[in-house]
Amino acid sequence: MPVSIKDQITAAVQAAVGGEYGFPAADDKRDLPSTRVVEDDETSSDSAYGYSVRQLPFVIAKAEVPVDRLPSQSREEYQDVMRARCNEMQASIEVALMADPTVKSLVESIEYTGGSIAIELGQLCFAESEFLVTFHTVKGDPYTQ
Repeated sequence: MPVSIKDQITAAVQAAVGGEYGFPAADDKRDLPSTRVVEDDETSSDSAYGYSVRQLPFVIAKAEVPVDRLPSQSREEYQDVMRARCNEMQASIEVALMADPTVKSLVESIEYTGGSIAIELGQLCFAESEFLVTFHTVKGDPYTQ
């Protein structure tokens, strides 16, 4: 059975970031690190040349157990270390997605649209990035570009 371009893109995004499809995120620290990929509602408009231009938003989230606090670190220093790690995790999502040759071969553009980090001091480091992927298919044929 043929695979739609949308499904090919979703699979490529998952592979690029090493993620699993869907939420919820891990319930237990033993399930970390975890990377999740979720797609939002796709939109489409027809072009004058027999193609449908489609936009597909993705949310990619990473969570991991942070490094242990060193005895010599103050709470503020440890928080700075965790914040830096969460920001690094968020940046790694964008780098992995934007550099992946399979994703790039299937899409016209990838736009980073936002993101956030969250820290649960000593418990969890969380990073989320949102992207808008634009691609095209032949009008009326979601399997062909």
